[in-house]
Order: sequence, then structure tokens, then C-alpha cells
Amino acid sequence: MRRDFVVQHPTFGRMAKVSAKGCEKSVYYWWWYALTLNSDYTALCERISNGDTVTNDERSIYDDFGDVRYDKDGFRFVSTHNEFKRWWQSDSGRRYDNGEVITRGVYLFAESTKEHDDKVRVLGAGDERASVVDDDDLLIIAIPRNATKEYANKCVTGILKRNYKNTATGKAVKSVKRSTALYSPSTHPNIVNISESLRCYELKQNTEHNGKKLSNLDIFKLAKLKYTARQGEAKTYNEARFRTKAEVNKSKQDNVTRKLKFAKKLVEDAGAGMFCTK
Repeated sequence: MRRDFVVQHPTFGRMAKVSAKGCEKSVYYWWWYALTLNSDYTALCERISNGDTVTNDERSIYDDFGDVRYDKDGFRFVSTHNEFKRWWQSDSGRRYDNGEVITRGVYLFAESTKEHDDKVRVLGAGDERASVVDDDDLLIIAIPRNATKEYANKCVTGILKRNYKNTATGKAVKSVKRSTALYSPSTHPNIVNISESLRCYELKQNTEHNGKKLSNLDIFKLAKLKYTARQGEAKTYNEARFRTKAEVNKSKQDNVTRKLKFAKKLVEDAGAGMFCTK
């Protein structure tokens, strides 16, 4: 069954090798990725697999997202995307009315499947009309049956102009704040910032796990971040005030600090069923 998503869903490609680009363009990949970096959640997966007792809240989040652990000792960039595909397409334990399996990614992130979602329709008499009177998500228009087609079209066009902003069309008008999915990002995702932040976080965590330390400048280099002069800072040596090496390094360090802080929140929030929160 075809389902819609409020933001870009992952695409895996038609080849045997999963498309890394097709995964990483979707915030849902990074949501899963952040969850794999959450030590509390992976510990929960271990406890449940061992049959240990867990709280109702812990069981609830696990029942939805399942076990996200995988072998990270292999070829990272291959196994990560393959494991994400396996997780996304796994059985959520839920079924459509016709008995068809609802895969985990669709169950978690797809928009609801109410019969009349996103459809323009003529309302039937009685209960159907009464059911939409108080629905703030619907614009209800009454057209006299004895009106001419030309008059009705003119009136409807005027009503739509007054009630809709011409800022977006089609799927672009979908908003994460109006999402009907079970789980949705709380803000529209900046994929570049999310991906860079989580990779900085993982670099730092892996290095510390091995008993070593990385400076923010080391992380900046290893994560292959790009330096961009901030507002008010000179961009070239030809300008009146040029950047010194110390200023550039300070800016890079501050950039990594911000990304590590953001990534820490992403990882923590993922363990609570949230993502992209400010």
C-alpha cells in the first residue's frame, strides 16, 4: 500500500548495494542513526533480548522502534545503510485490514491512512456532513445547486485566494507541525547540519571509547567540515580586516562545539521518540 510522508523518505535503489545517498537524504535515516548512538537505548535492546524486566515506558518505545543494534566492526559505510534498510523494511508487528504487513519505517513515519485524508470531495448527507463541521483542517464551501457553473467557479476561486497562501504547492505545503504520523520531526530538518553534527559526535565518542582524545580542530578536519566566515568576519585577505589563523581556528572550534551540543540532543531525544527538537 502506497503511503505518504511529510518529509523525504529514504530510497534504497534497485541495485544489490543500498544507495547511501538515497538513505542519507532522508531525516528518517538520521533519526535511526542517532538512536543507534544512544547507549541507553542500545542497553535497553540488550536487556530485552536477555529477557530482563523493563518499565512500561521503555517497552512502549522499544515496541515501536525495535532493536537497532548491528555489527559496527565491518565496513561502516556499507553495513550502516544496509542495516538501516533491513530495519526500515522489518515487520512492525502491525497489519493493514487486509492482513498485509506494515513495515517498521512506514508504521512509524508515514502519514495516517484515514479514508478521506487530503482529498477534495462532495460530502454525503447526514453523518458525513456532521463529522466535518468542527474539523479545523477542512475548509467547507456550500454551493447552491441552482448556481451556474461559471458563477460557482468564480466564487470558489475567490474563496480559495482568501484562504490559502500562494507560497507553496503540492507536497511542499505539508508541514511537520500538521503531520498525522505516529512520529514526526518537530521542526523541518536541516539534513546537512544533522549529518555533520552526528558524525562529529560519533568521532568523539569512538575516540574516547578507545581511551584517546580529539581536539575540536581534529574533529573539524576528520569530519571534513567546511569553514565559512561568520557574519561580520572578513572573507578574504584583500578586505580591510583579514582573518588571522587564530581567528579561523577559533571559529572552527566553536563550530564543532555547536555541532556536538546539537548532536547530543539529537541522540538523547531519539531515545525518547523525538527528533529535530530545538
